Amino acid sequence: MLTLVVPGVISHAAESTYTGGTNFRPLQKGLWGPLNFGPRAEYGSIQLRGNEEFTFDDNVYLTERARLHDWASITSPGLAYKLGSADTNFLELGYDVNIRRYFEQTRSDGEEHKPYLINTYTIGITKLTITDNLTFVKGGGLILGGNELTVRSPKTSNDGTISTETKIDDKLALGFHVHHNLYVPGAAPLLASQQIDGGFNVFYKAFAKADLFIEGNGGHIDVTRGGRQDYAQGKVGVRGDLSPKLSGRVDVGGEHRMSSIRNVSDQDNPVVGASLLYTFNDDLKSTVRGTRAVQTSISTAGQTYVNTTAGFGFDYQFGPLFANDSKVRQLALTLDYDYSGSEFNLATAGVKQSVDLHTVATSFAFRIQPYWMAYVVYRYQNNDSNLPNGDYFNNRISIGTCVLF
Repeated sequence: MLTLVVPGVISHAAESTYTGGTNFRPLQKGLWGPLNFGPRAEYGSIQLRGNEEFTFDDNVYLTERARLHDWASITSPGLAYKLGSADTNFLELGYDVNIRRYFEQTRSDGEEHKPYLINTYTIGITKLTITDNLTFVKGGGLILGGNELTVRSPKTSNDGTISTETKIDDKLALGFHVHHNLYVPGAAPLLASQQIDGGFNVFYKAFAKADLFIEGNGGHIDVTRGGRQDYAQGKVGVRGDLSPKLSGRVDVGGEHRMSSIRNVSDQDNPVVGASLLYTFNDDLKSTVRGTRAVQTSISTAGQTYVNTTAGFGFDYQFGPLFANDSKVRQLALTLDYDYSGSEFNLATAGVKQSVDLHTVATSFAFRIQPYWMAYVVYRYQNNDSNLPNGDYFNNRISIGTCVLF
């Protein structure tokens, strides 16, 4: 969620600022589909989804000066095959596409292709989970005078995880995980990177519906022409239902990081994370989230960032609007705030730099049919940075409709 201007000082977090046609959460989660396919359900079900969105952006290239505005059309078809239940054995294969077309700033036109896999399988007392997310971004992101390079840059990336959890007895469970991330940019000055890590978990059911856990991780990151970094970290935390209304996960720990680059010292940093959901009632839910960890630069040899994120959100749904309404008309309101802050030293000058990005978004959705809804989303961003041309603000309003069937 960061957008850093200076070529050579760019982090992975910058890429998440632009969300494309999947920026509306209920569509992304498939909240209102798929429809019942009858007898075919035993062989799985197929979900087709489509989203058409029109967006007005008052600062397309996210620049401090020479702001340019434009309308964009974002068309997002998707397909998913689902088999089984998430509580036991489950398989989901999907493919989502965002096709972005601007009316005037056509240099920002592009496409995002996102195939994915989610699979859980229980073998005796062991639960195996496999996830894999591919992303291909084409076009756009070649404007060096602003931030678009970091936001919509062409790339190929893949993020995959394999994890197991074995229940030893009613209280104790052991887990192992392996993670791989590959990033190949399609535009300079970004550099290719590959991350491989793995670790273990020990879970102890200290409460009726919550576990205490210990987690250990270790791995390395290779950056093209940027050297190698090795790291190890340990965390303790709690997960599950913390109270009748509060659920989620909280962890805290530390990390030791070593670099192959000459004159780059070892680093010791805290690692913390939180993701909590509070359910006021069936209609109103609130989320709180936050992390603090080190990121590796994909453009500067030996460079790392201390990245802090925080946020909260409210989701209120009410309806049906009429008694005995067979169409199940429903309204949904959401409000979200996110903060992302980055601190780092420029490797060439040892100068302290900082970037702080604040994002506020609100949406209103109307569920017209069980499989059809319309929505309006407004998003405001304010970026405060001591980098050249790093300060900017951005307003974006989107109207759209989506179907699931």
